[in-house]
Amino acid sequence: MSSATAAVDRRYRRKLSRVERTYVNARTLGANTLIRLVVDGVGSIEPAAFDAAVAAASSVAPGLSVRRRGATWHGGGPAPVVAHLPIDRLHCDAAFFHDPIDVTEGPVVRLAVGHSDPADAARPRTRIAAVVDHAVTDGHGFTAWLADVFRELRGEQAHGFPSEDADIDLARRAPKFGKRSAPTPTPEPRPSPLRRSGVSTETTACWYRAELPPVTEPVVGHIVAAVAGSLRSDTGSVSIPVDLRRHSPGIRSTANLSSPVALSITRDTDARSAQSTVLMALMRGRELDPYRSDYRASNGFARSLDSALGTDSDGGHPVTAIISDHGVIDERRFSTASFEPLTISTLPMVVPHASMFVSAVTTSRATVLTLGCRRDDDPALCLNLLNSASVALGGAANAAALPGGGPADRGSIR
Repeated sequence: MSSATAAVDRRYRRKLSRVERTYVNARTLGANTLIRLVVDGVGSIEPAAFDAAVAAASSVAPGLSVRRRGATWHGGGPAPVVAHLPIDRLHCDAAFFHDPIDVTEGPVVRLAVGHSDPADAARPRTRIAAVVDHAVTDGHGFTAWLADVFRELRGEQAHGFPSEDADIDLARRAPKFGKRSAPTPTPEPRPSPLRRSGVSTETTACWYRAELPPVTEPVVGHIVAAVAGSLRSDTGSVSIPVDLRRHSPGIRSTANLSSPVALSITRDTDARSAQSTVLMALMRGRELDPYRSDYRASNGFARSLDSALGTDSDGGHPVTAIISDHGVIDERRFSTASFEPLTISTLPMVVPHASMFVSAVTTSRATVLTLGCRRDDDPALCLNLLNSASVALGGAANAAALPGGGPADRGSIR
């Protein structure tokens, strides 16, 4: 394992955003709040060239080489670390995907490149995996930074992310910032749709995935409908992260700039009504609600440490599902002369206040749905929920658990 040798920018300072504080709080409860991005493709990537590209991209993104000191991120922390290994060891049970990140000392980003057996020269395979703590950045910022790594690999210049703007800065610049909406009711804990009975104290994530042809219609509504159809109670609640960058196009900040929109659901909630409700919330700027008033009283996550501690009670979890649609990603941003990406996906985190986390990523080749849940959740219920969403979106019922590794190499990537 190597550390990218990046220029140190000690001048970078940024206050922890409000949503970042919720992830710092979740960490104190044992939650592993990691963003995990995976690019699978054919061809090869030269290790030294990849390490150099990571260093170059990191040198112009100081927010991803930080240390936390109280309520402030300080630049000049350790650069991202990179590992190169056989592709078969970069599986979902690997410690690389599960080990927590120390945001106080860093590094806050780690990457691994899985290379296929050199003997398979006719069709080499490569897997690039990147992990960061969600307290540091969000999926959109992290994906954009990884695209910068590939710009450097192609001999282009990284765009860079020098901005110190946090979520409150973007919220205040939004045209609808001062228009308050009615407070979002605090959701009541409800049983997980992924368990036939009881609750779980399990914190280790596992994943189920479905691949389908590229979807051109809205994805979120169909996932919401699948979650609604699986409810074990009369009602539930979903949380949909919204990228605040939509209020400041072109902003080059890697801060966590996502803010949740909460949506109440019943067993009868269908895809059309769910999508309409989400669109109406976006038109009204409901993702800005946490910044118009007391954040603890209006955010879609756990309100406080006390409320988060109660989410594994007999009642279950206040949020039935977090649903994140990463939208359409141009996979050419992750290509080189010798590497062609085939799929891009995430491995969603598990947090104390939510029963599950579902992500969607669409490229020109496929839409990938990934369900993140607890390791002891019922596999049949997980597969049924994901297949329901996949079929509704025009795909096949091909959901499957992501394969793990053997005991011998399960903890070998650190």
